[in-house]
Amino acid sequence: MMGLILAFAVILLSTCWFLWYSRKAVFDRLPPGPRPLPFLESRQELRQTRQWEALDDLHRQYGPLVGMTWGGRPAVLIGKREIAKDLFGKRGSIYSSRARLVMGLDIMTGGDHVFFLPYGPKWKKLSRIQATFLNRPAVKHYRPLQELESLHTLQDLLRSDDYEACFSRFQASLTHALAYGTRLPSATDPQLMELENIARTFISAATNSHWMVDSFPILKYVPACLAPWKRFGQQIHAQTVSLFQGKMALAEQTRSWNWVKHIRALKHTSGVTDHEMVYVIGSIYQAGVGIITATLRLFIMACVLHPEAVKAAQDELDRVVGSDRLPTLNDLGHLPYVEAFVKEVLRWRPLVLAATHSVTQDDNYRGYRIPRHAVILSNQWAMDMDREVWDSPEQFRPDRWMSDRKRMPSAFGLGQRMCAGQYMAMESLLIMTSRMLWAFTFEHAWEGGKRVEIDSWAFHEESLFLVPKPYRASIQPRDPHRLHVIQSTWQAAEKDIDPLLDQIGREIHTASA
Repeated sequence: MMGLILAFAVILLSTCWFLWYSRKAVFDRLPPGPRPLPFLESRQELRQTRQWEALDDLHRQYGPLVGMTWGGRPAVLIGKREIAKDLFGKRGSIYSSRARLVMGLDIMTGGDHVFFLPYGPKWKKLSRIQATFLNRPAVKHYRPLQELESLHTLQDLLRSDDYEACFSRFQASLTHALAYGTRLPSATDPQLMELENIARTFISAATNSHWMVDSFPILKYVPACLAPWKRFGQQIHAQTVSLFQGKMALAEQTRSWNWVKHIRALKHTSGVTDHEMVYVIGSIYQAGVGIITATLRLFIMACVLHPEAVKAAQDELDRVVGSDRLPTLNDLGHLPYVEAFVKEVLRWRPLVLAATHSVTQDDNYRGYRIPRHAVILSNQWAMDMDREVWDSPEQFRPDRWMSDRKRMPSAFGLGQRMCAGQYMAMESLLIMTSRMLWAFTFEHAWEGGKRVEIDSWAFHEESLFLVPKPYRASIQPRDPHRLHVIQSTWQAAEKDIDPLLDQIGREIHTASA
């Protein structure tokens, strides 16, 4: 008996040594970086608060390319935008895949979530479908609906100081109207709350980088009765599919155009399953609402902390728009500083610490060997705070964007895996921020005779995502006349969106014919 145990121990130790030695051989050819102990990960160094500082420390110590391990796989952390453009742009044919997240893709989404799909035929098919209604020309047709929802949000802000709820309703209602044909008129709408709960749970769980099954994919075959984490993922999957399939069924019964009907009518989508459609549309909702809400919270923070920038934006709005009407998206060509203000919000406090890609074949770059299936992490924070690119990057300075209006922030990613909804997201941010700057003043809140301070570095950290912690601010109309303009414009606005959606559908069909 002892002989069998000893033999098993020898085999186990030999196997472990072989695996460690093999991984070490691969790791030694990566760029310099923290060397983990056997069977541990250099990623452990990032499991702390203020992860952006840990990432910056790695680049200061090792340079713009850092070799490490991530989920048991070799990984490279990129800290320079020009390197990211090289790999995701010029070499995008091999750097456009995703690191395999078994929990996020296989278990929680049944293998159909567009964001998590590896580069290949299915990703191309589903991305092509999304592009038919999220490309730049299509998004321009959504402007009347964006203006209606932003007007509704101004009205909400006049009645409530819960601006986070107002912002969440804004983007959720816009996306819901386009996707399923109906608005979400109240921040307390049960539909909105259900959507938010599922989206929040999914994003938090799917992007959690500590699932054991992601490091050891064979664990996905463990029976659910023996794996609580698997039952948890399957429950999220079932809830998501049930919710969004129900909405798809209702969308097909509405009178007006919507994304569901649009996809059904496309000639090349006859082979798309209902399950794939759940995630073609649902992934846009899951990703977009949270990011837009968090960015608008950062916008309010920037307005309170940088009144000189607010004054410059309001002076521009007063010159171009005046005080008798609200700005529209058609005004933006004449509002370069307002546009620069939004771009600077996106750069000043990046909400995505690092975007993950994967390389599909062995590659050599700058003298280093990057093995097939290595995880490639684009360090967004390092790029947006790069002192060689940005003068005084810690400062909030919209004017840095004025010399080149075509220059875009990298918040939406680079290469073929750029955010599919980037154009819609940017226009949503521009209409909402331009109207708030036109309408309101932004100041610190006061409590008990004392000013309530705002910590611009206070974030909740969810894996590689940052969410600003709640803070208080005072948002008031700039003057009674602007208050009257908001109220009278809202009163006169047409609230029935069916004709509006049908017009959008006709314009998109005509443009694509």
